[in-house]
Amino acid sequence: SSSSSSSPQDEEEEAAPVLYLKDWHFVRDFPVYTAYEVPHYFAEDWLNLHWDSLRDGKKDDYRFVYLGMQNSITPLHADVFRSYSWSANVWGRKLWRMYSPDKEAMLKDAFGNYVPDVWSHDIDSKRFPNFKSATYIEFYQEAGETIFVPSGWHHQVKNVEDTLSINHNWINGCAVDFMWNLLKADLTRIREMILDCKGSDASEWEQQCQKVLRANTGMDQIQFLQFSVKMTERSMQLIRKVESNVEQMFYLVALNRLKAILDELIFEDAFVVLHEGRNELIQLSVQSLREDLRCAIIEHTPTVKVELPR
Repeated sequence: SSSSSSSPQDEEEEAAPVLYLKDWHFVRDFPVYTAYEVPHYFAEDWLNLHWDSLRDGKKDDYRFVYLGMQNSITPLHADVFRSYSWSANVWGRKLWRMYSPDKEAMLKDAFGNYVPDVWSHDIDSKRFPNFKSATYIEFYQEAGETIFVPSGWHHQVKNVEDTLSINHNWINGCAVDFMWNLLKADLTRIREMILDCKGSDASEWEQQCQKVLRANTGMDQIQFLQFSVKMTERSMQLIRKVESNVEQMFYLVALNRLKAILDELIFEDAFVVLHEGRNELIQLSVQSLREDLRCAIIEHTPTVKVELPR
């Protein structure tokens, strides 16, 4: 019989699972207990503002606490809705690797699956032929430091020590078009995938497409319209209240991007088909908002005086 140099205790320790408490909705679960304040630069948070305002039993949020043992990992991904995110280490140390949005195709196989572990030495070069050519940024995050993750940047994170962190996904007027582009791209793929299921009832098929979009991406186009209308009304109110030029320009950017989205969204197939019969009333309501939005943009767009050479 063969002998082993490892003791039963060593084998037990080697087999011990690496535990990771992820996506704990701490703020939602303990709304009265204010454990922290959101940093000022991340405070204009449309995503959580929208979900906090829902009254249909679907109240949720994108504010999380992560508590992970040493060597626990968050796999490679880009954040929900192509949102921004910020992550603050309360204690512990993290190792980050980040890839810019233009590297996305290099991180996936032919079926759209991500590389399982970017730090693995056994990545299948046939399955992921371009992965090793993808450039990246890698850095350590220490206790007390906060990381900002831009929209669409893929990242994998490893806790190199036992770590407690606070993480928020958030969107404002500077990222809302990324969210809209993601929904459009995902819906296009869904329609292509279930095209063979399309029958004579266009409404029923479109409802199914939107249902899959909602399950896959987290929101359908009708919900996004509600979100966009709500943030448009809010931004039009705030641009009239803020005093600094920087804040006015921030909301002006938001209004311009929201106008472009509403101009496109109102004529989407899903919007027209799913609201057939009452579409005219909804069109008039959104059309009125778009006109108010156009006037607000004109009112607050700075007038630049150009002196012509004499």
